[in-house]
Amino acid sequence: MRSINSSSIVRVGMTCAAWAARVKYPSPVTPCRGSPTREAAPRRKLQLPAAPPTGVDNVEYAYERGLDEAAVAERLRTAETGVLSLARGGDAYGVVLGHHYDGDRLLFRLGETPDSEKRAFREATGRACYVVYGTEETDDHRGLASWSVVVTGTLSELPAEHDLSATAVNERFPPIRVFGEDPAEMDLALLELRIESATGRETVPP
Repeated sequence: MRSINSSSIVRVGMTCAAWAARVKYPSPVTPCRGSPTREAAPRRKLQLPAAPPTGVDNVEYAYERGLDEAAVAERLRTAETGVLSLARGGDAYGVVLGHHYDGDRLLFRLGETPDSEKRAFREATGRACYVVYGTEETDDHRGLASWSVVVTGTLSELPAEHDLSATAVNERFPPIRVFGEDPAEMDLALLELRIESATGRETVPP
């Protein structure tokens, strides 16, 4: 039998240890027999930046208060324009337009073409929402004094024989806005929003 001296065993063990250090074993690592056991280096923890603060304690805010019926009516009488929100299925459509308020209802005048998207949404809407709002500058350049009124009710088109003359309609509404349309191809519709609810709010002065 061939004899193996101790120096050969040492050299084999060191070679095996060096080879095991370069090879990536699945965890846990099983080194070659006769090689010294190597301890895994501790993993460095990734330092993530701190999350930004959240919550009302970290933002500026302003208090609001509700408007009574008289204040709501006054805002509707003096405001000239607002946003009429229409709906069809799961889609919404907003129209910026002028209005006339006579105490019980809001009146709108729309210019439409027969195949317009506005007309399709208007005809599909039974209960609509109308919003008027305004802002005023304050002594604090970061803030605004604001108010808003939200009206909901049943929307319908008045028949051709409505009780308003052409002169009265022109006096109550601003000119029809035309965008990429031929006025000769437009139909005029007079709409009525029967008010079911009207609520308002405004910011409280500091």
